[in-house]
Amino acid sequence: MNKNFNTSLTQGERGEAKVEDFFAYLKSVGNIKDWSRTPHYLYEHLGIDAENDYVIWNSNRGTKGIEVKTLAGTRW
Repeated sequence: MNKNFNTSLTQGERGEAKVEDFFAYLKSVGNIKDWSRTPHYLYEHLGIDAENDYVIWNSNRGTKGIEVKTLAGTRW
């Protein structure tokens, strides 16, 4: 388990960059309509202690919230 905040933050940022590349690919082939990064305060006004890192829009105008987690593992 990784308990070093700086290393964990770097891993998380790399993971989010990979996810953003994947969302861009999904948009380019028409699997999703669009995506956006969400601010972390998005649900505070609703009294909900939750967050999503991203929201994606699909072709039937529905949305999905996406939370990205990066697990420590072997180097590749």
